[in-house]
Amino acid sequence: PPNSLQKIVTTQVTIEKQQLDAFYVNVGNPHLLIPVAKEYLQAFDLSTIGEKLQQHSDYSEGVNVSCITLTDIETIHMRIFERGAGITWSCGSAALAGVHLQNTRLAHCDHVKVIQPGGSMLFTFDHTSSDRSIYMQSQCTLVAKSLVAPQTMSGRISPVV
Repeated sequence: PPNSLQKIVTTQVTIEKQQLDAFYVNVGNPHLLIPVAKEYLQAFDLSTIGEKLQQHSDYSEGVNVSCITLTDIETIHMRIFERGAGITWSCGSAALAGVHLQNTRLAHCDHVKVIQPGGSMLFTFDHTSSDRSIYMQSQCTLVAKSLVAPQTMSGRISPVV
């Protein structure tokens, strides 16, 4: 797959003799968006397919995988498998990839709502700016806190004094 921030590539992937239509979108990190019908979104075996795509020859550095339903021109439902993490509740770059796909392939809107298991995000397009800015709004929820012992970091960070 190409390393383009703008280009959307229509592709097909084969997983265990199952051929899936997909869109490859790079928004700074690689995403593979697999369109599914809304009634199939929760039943789609994203965990297995996401895991298998991490070993796929086309994605040697891994790829974020989302099953996505473009509900209407202003609403997207999606579930996410992040490379290196597995199934996640939410992913901003996956949402951006979905919005880019929707806005490029279907219609140019002023705003798009992306609904993920962890909550929803609203993307607003500034059509008046020279750089065609996109703004994302969402609520944040703390789901975990962790404490890392400095000796486990192997010199990757400087200790705070």
